[in-house]
Amino acid sequence: MKKCFILFVICVLLTGISITVTADSNMTSLLNNDTKFFSTISFPTMEDLNYKKPPDEWDGEFIGAYGRAIISEDEKDFETYGYIAGIFIGGDKGQLYGKIFNLEEEEIGVFGAYYGKSFIIGKVQNLDGKNAPIIGFLLRNETLFFGRIMSLFGPAPHIIGKYWET
Repeated sequence: MKKCFILFVICVLLTGISITVTADSNMTSLLNNDTKFFSTISFPTMEDLNYKKPPDEWDGEFIGAYGRAIISEDEKDFETYGYIAGIFIGGDKGQLYGKIFNLEEEEIGVFGAYYGKSFIIGKVQNLDGKNAPIIGFLLRNETLFFGRIMSLFGPAPHIIGKYWET
């Protein structure tokens, strides 16, 4: 019974992603054509967040924000709820690990995920040790990423940021 419930939840999440991708289809053109939108969002630096990389070999780092993207013909804005920073390995497919920070740049959780060409699946954990699965989509170009993640709990925030190889 528990396995059936988990399978049902995964199906609902995957259906939700299809609906979300359809609803946010203009994000691809935003990512590829509107770098002004990204330049209006200020990210803290890795040093500001006091982020120290784990000792493993990783291909690159990323920093970004999570929140609510407001994208219409008349308005393009991003309401920031907090920040994310971390490391990744892989190209079109890979793994990432990061930390979650609030607006005061205090660590509030961690996350780990696997990503493919345009999706992400993993888990988040708060500082009390409570876990939740995440699933979503992730669009990226040579230096920027934009996406949306969902979980069984809470809202479905957008994520936006930049990444670079180290």
